[in-house]
Amino acid sequence: MFYSKYRPQKFSDLIGLESLSKAIITALNSDKLAHAYFFYGPRGTGKTSVARLLAKALNCENLKGDVCGACSSCKAIEAGRFLDLIEIDAASNRGIDDIRALRDKVSLAPTHKKAKVYIIDEVHMLTTEAFNALLKTLEEPPKKVYFVLCTTDPQKVPDTIRSRCVKFEFRRVSEADIVRKLEKIFKEEKTENISLSKEDFKKIARAAVGGFRDAETLLEQVLIGGVTVDEVVSGGGGLAIDEFIDSLDKDISSSFSIIHTISISGVDLTTWGIELLRYLRTLLLLEAGISSLELDISEEKLELMKSQSKNFTISGLAVLIDIFSAAVTKIKDSAIPTLPLEVAVVSWFNTDFKENSGGVKNDIGPKGEKSKSSEIEETFEKIPKPEKGTISDTSSGISSDFQWDNLLKAVRPYNHSVEALLKSCKLVSFEGTSLHIEAFYSFHKERLETPKNRQTVESVLEELFGKPIRLRCTLGKRIPSNEELTDKNVAVPEGEKIKAAKTVLEVFDGGIEV
Repeated sequence: MFYSKYRPQKFSDLIGLESLSKAIITALNSDKLAHAYFFYGPRGTGKTSVARLLAKALNCENLKGDVCGACSSCKAIEAGRFLDLIEIDAASNRGIDDIRALRDKVSLAPTHKKAKVYIIDEVHMLTTEAFNALLKTLEEPPKKVYFVLCTTDPQKVPDTIRSRCVKFEFRRVSEADIVRKLEKIFKEEKTENISLSKEDFKKIARAAVGGFRDAETLLEQVLIGGVTVDEVVSGGGGLAIDEFIDSLDKDISSSFSIIHTISISGVDLTTWGIELLRYLRTLLLLEAGISSLELDISEEKLELMKSQSKNFTISGLAVLIDIFSAAVTKIKDSAIPTLPLEVAVVSWFNTDFKENSGGVKNDIGPKGEKSKSSEIEETFEKIPKPEKGTISDTSSGISSDFQWDNLLKAVRPYNHSVEALLKSCKLVSFEGTSLHIEAFYSFHKERLETPKNRQTVESVLEELFGKPIRLRCTLGKRIPSNEELTDKNVAVPEGEKIKAAKTVLEVFDGGIEV
């Protein structure tokens, strides 16, 4: 594999990590190296490679600013047969018994050379008991014993462990640095029958989302697998996210098409969804005015994300994050993995951000399909509206311009349960800036006066009459009845049973237990 074949063997081979390697070499030369290091950052950014270089530097026989790469220690570490370099995969050796075994061996002196180095990869996978067992050894290790803890999820590592280590953050690498590494590999491979342009290398670098290992694996597929760059990067994740964000400002069919392409390309949808949320979070921070220096993105990506953030308001981005956060958590348990993402897309296009999101369209597809907000607007257009300033009060307290049925029709697209509640009430008066209705059950009155339902009714009234109108609801003394109750007017027609049941459930915010 390219990522192991072209793993950096000297500090000078590191690309994009110059400041970090300089700090380690300075500590080595001044004999002030810490006994424990904590390397954290995204996958494929060089954590394990730097840890191995540190082990090399501690045992190199000819260390002069950098490891020599020629002594017996350097050769043994490169070949993976150096006994004093112990690499532990915490994902499969995560229990307290594994750490106890490590603790017993730590006290043994180095077998051949100067120092013994323990590299614990994915250290966040250790159990709580294992962390507790490691704590004392990490705090006071024997002489000539060093620890390097590597993780992609630093928040899961206890503070008691992190505070006992010197911490180094590995950030996503810039596209320019990845292109440099890819061009170097391509040159050394001497592939005569394949030609790649600068733009091809950039495509691979973008799809790798700031990780060397992913980029090297994609390049290997192109050079050895015989596939084109476009075929490789179509499922890489990074480029698809760019396109997906753009599609959310276009139409629903484009978004569905991208989700389908990602799914059939074999990309894990949960992983892709998490990357999407990180991308949206960065857009949110950019829109909020956070400095690009504080964000973990490459310079090349910054300009694209700045232009994309202008298409959404900060409120629209918050809604997007909320919708897709819920969707990502449902992917694992969904019978159809793409379904939560597809439903999330529909939810976004049914959210009315036409005025607030810088051009997000209400039409959900290119073929004329209408969103919910469009249907609501059409409903209002069909309802006869009184001219502003012509609302008059009659002796009965009810304006001659006010039509109760118009209010019910206008509320229906927003909330069927509110419409049902209003139907159970009686109109008392409409005095221009206040609508007075009477409920005959305390429960109905309480439901109408909840902030959400009150806001729905008052928003519809403002849309109908062009000015704010306050809803006032009082409790009546008796139920009005224009005819005697009989089996005929009590029974629910067969065709209405399901509809009636759904209305009841909406009114009571309930569900049916199976």
